[in-house]
Order: sequence, then structure tokens, then C-alpha cells
Amino acid sequence: MAIEDVRKLNVRSPYFVEVVDEYLGGAIPPDPEPDPEIPDVTAGLLPCSSIFYFGNIVGITRFKLDTTDKDIGLYEFTISNAKVPVKYRAYIEGDTTLPAYTTIGLDVYAEEWLRVTGDNASSLSAEASNLDGVTQSFNFTTSATDVSKNIIIEIFAPIPTTNNMSIQSDSCQPSSTAPSATDFVTVISVSVHSVYNMFVNGATVPTSDITVKLNGVTYALPNLDANSGIRLIAHDSTPDYVVLTNNFPYTRTSGNFPVHQRRWSYETNGTTTMIPQEVGSNAVKSGINELKIEVAETVGCAVTVRVANHPVSNHPTIPNQRVINHRGDSTWSYISTAGKTLNMGNRDFASEEVFTVKFSGVNQKDVIINEATYKHEQIENTNDQIDVVDDITNQLPVFYVR
Repeated sequence: MAIEDVRKLNVRSPYFVEVVDEYLGGAIPPDPEPDPEIPDVTAGLLPCSSIFYFGNIVGITRFKLDTTDKDIGLYEFTISNAKVPVKYRAYIEGDTTLPAYTTIGLDVYAEEWLRVTGDNASSLSAEASNLDGVTQSFNFTTSATDVSKNIIIEIFAPIPTTNNMSIQSDSCQPSSTAPSATDFVTVISVSVHSVYNMFVNGATVPTSDITVKLNGVTYALPNLDANSGIRLIAHDSTPDYVVLTNNFPYTRTSGNFPVHQRRWSYETNGTTTMIPQEVGSNAVKSGINELKIEVAETVGCAVTVRVANHPVSNHPTIPNQRVINHRGDSTWSYISTAGKTLNMGNRDFASEEVFTVKFSGVNQKDVIINEATYKHEQIENTNDQIDVVDDITNQLPVFYVR
């Protein structure tokens, strides 16, 4: 090749140079470009008991569930209301061998699905029996090699989704370590109001007609006056826990909020009505805890439950004493909490009723509601009285107050 030809290659000419690997003797291909038509997005964390609504997505979306300090074992998930078909799979972050996808969606999209993916409609479901879309549960089991690694839930949507499809983390393994109150402490609050005997006007309702149990241990209500209740501080009395102000633990204004949100503790006519009390360290579990409120069959009332994880700090002047921070403090921080008020009792017939909340994340940053149910009775076939258990877990979303 002439010198002037070489020089021409070094300026912007229409010629090109093929680079050859001197050992293999073949041309080195350029790195493949990603397919611009398939977006690849990591959506973020999917904590235990959380839910994510997709809206309009297309491409690959990945969610992470952090298993740090959790036991190995089964994790359960649910995809709900899938109309436009998608594919999904679960695996451990960093795995090089990935499982096959599972398909979920409606067969009214079969023609477009075949055109886009090459898959037939055998994995799709009939719209007639799934008017709101397909709901499907699946699980993933971690092993000893997966300790504290992220579980990835990968959703592949070749066709843009259009409805309220969601993914939810239904259940996780409990913490593998004992609960600690170094930085956070869990407070379980139960209060009752509008208590009355539904069948005998003016009859006195004894406190024994409403029982509060935490992990099978009964904690008595002080009385059944309006907003009577208890606050269980999930740690023993060493160190002692206090609040710096009694005002506005869960709201920063008076407004129309009930007194259990406006006062940490309070009295009615000189009698203690809300009792904060510390429970022994063996009264709570590092895994799932069960709070159960049982109401006698003749009693009508409203029951309010709150589970809150409060940041704690050292007392500014008293050694070995810890302060439960809340909204009324001058130095408050985020409080992870979930709560529900449930009207209990049946005027039509005597019905024993039970409000149960199962929760975990004790003395950690985030509250986790594992399950909530309402057990009551109803009439079937005119005279048959049967027990019914309603799943009300989605009525106790976890949020932050500050």
C-alpha cells in the first residue's frame, strides 16, 4: 500500500480498517448494542408485606427484596390483576444461571403475544373467568448460600401494560437475630371506645369481656371508659423507657383526633385510662408476633390497634435511661407504623369476635404486618350460624409519620 494510501486511512475517509486478532486470526466483532426496544429498569426495593402497582410499563423491571439478617426459607409473592401478558421469574441477585420465565395474562392478547414473543396462547387465561385479570401466587426458597443476599423478582413486559396490575411480597422469613432496642423500640397500642351491651340496655360491661393478648399473654385493660387502653413497650425495664413530652405522640395538632393519638398516657375522672407498660424481653419474638383482641358475644365496641416502631435516644440528663421519640418532641424522627379501627359486635345475634394482627420487625426500623384477620359469625340458610374469617391485611398499610 502506498504511503499516500496509508495517510488517507488516517484522515476521515470512506475506507475502514478491520482489526484482526493476531493469535486467533479472525476479526474481532464489535460489542453488541442493547435492543433499544426493550427498556431494562430496576424499580427498587420490594420490602416484606409491601405492594407495587405497575401502571404502564414495558420491558424488563426488577425488584429487590433484602434478606439481610433473615432466616433462610420460603418467601411468598403474588402478582394480581394481570391482563396484558407478562413473564416473571425469581432468583438471587448475582446468579449466573437464571430460571425460565412463567407467563401470566389473558388470552384476548394471544395474537399480539404470538407476534411479539413467538409464544402461543397455551399459558394465557380466559378473560371470561378473569374479568379483573389473572392473580397468581408463587414462592422462592433461599438456601444457606443465599444468606443476606437480595431476592430479585424480574418482570418482562413485551407489550405495554395498561391496568392496575401489582406485585406484592406476602410473607418473609423472620429475623435470624434476637430483637434489639438499640436504635428503635416497638410500641403496641390498643384502645377501645363506644363499649356497650347490645342486648341489655344500660348493662355494665366488665373488662373481662374484652381481652388483649400478645403472643398468648393477657394484658388487662384498666377500664372500659372512652379510649381506655394500653401501650405495650416491647422491651424490659432495663434500660427504662420514657417520653420527654406527653403531648401529640402520633399527631401534632388537637383537631378531631382521638385522645390516644394526642396523649401518650391519660386519665379519666382521676383514674388511669391509658397505661404505657414495658413487657419482658421474652414477651416478644424476633420473628412473627400475634396480637389478639377478643370481644364477648354480647358486646359491641370499636377497637383501635396501632403497631409503631419508634426511634429511641439516650436521655439528655439521666444515665441509662432511653427516650422514645415521637411527633410531640422537638427532635422527632420518622416513625414506621400501621393501624386500624374495627367496629366489632353484631346487633342481630350474639357473636364472639376476634381481631388478630400478626407482625414482625420488632425493635427494628420498619414495622411489618404479616397478616390481619377479623373473625365473626354470620347466618346462612336462615338459621345456621357459622364462623367467618375476613382477611383485612390490606387495611393495615405501613406508613411513616414524622
